[in-house]
Amino acid sequence: MVREKFTILLSALLLMQSGGTRAAETIAACEQLEMVLPDSASRELGQRLAVRGCRAVLRLEKLFAIDISQPIRVSVCRDMTEWHRRSGRPWFVVAVLLDDGLLLQPPRSLGRVDAGQALEHELVHWFIRRRARAPLPRWLEEGLAQKLARQEMPPGAGTTALPARREQLQRLERRLCSGHCSPAKMAVDYSTCLRLVDLLVRRVGLARLIEALPRLAVNGDIWQVTIADVRLERLLFDR
Repeated sequence: MVREKFTILLSALLLMQSGGTRAAETIAACEQLEMVLPDSASRELGQRLAVRGCRAVLRLEKLFAIDISQPIRVSVCRDMTEWHRRSGRPWFVVAVLLDDGLLLQPPRSLGRVDAGQALEHELVHWFIRRRARAPLPRWLEEGLAQKLARQEMPPGAGTTALPARREQLQRLERRLCSGHCSPAKMAVDYSTCLRLVDLLVRRVGLARLIEALPRLAVNGDIWQVTIADVRLERLLFDR
């Protein structure tokens, strides 16, 4: 744990040197992350994750107006055996948000992807769920997480038509919830989620969409929810 605290502190210093952020804010953001790294993780990887995570926490705390009461635990697996055992996710999913914190694949796997963006994506999920306080439709949560993590669609993934009625959106939701798909199919479905959220943001604005999250939980009738005095069904399907 000493090593992880050193990594976080060093990352805070790097953030302060980059300018634009007050020292007190930076240190406070770093205190919100508890990183657990295996011995095989390089210091460079730890710094990269910590800097990206601290930047994300600074931004998302303000955006969601949420105070973090306990540090968010970020764990990097030792190997893929631990990853599959703890996450239950396939090899092409790099990071996941669990009940006890964020879990990332082992260092060797993270070296082949944008590990910082994967971490930021899961941090967005953490903030979305705290703001919503109840499970959201998967298409909404995934689309908003991609948008706020500033992820781009893979080439060709955004060419499919958007759902034009409830039944089509419900089929997308079932595929997302099943978890059984190929990397290519997941990229197409996730791009559809992002485009749906982009559509909502263009029509009502990001602040209003975030404010409406508690009303959009799956345990209610989301089709009756209004955002900016317009029902969700019209916002999605009146084009």
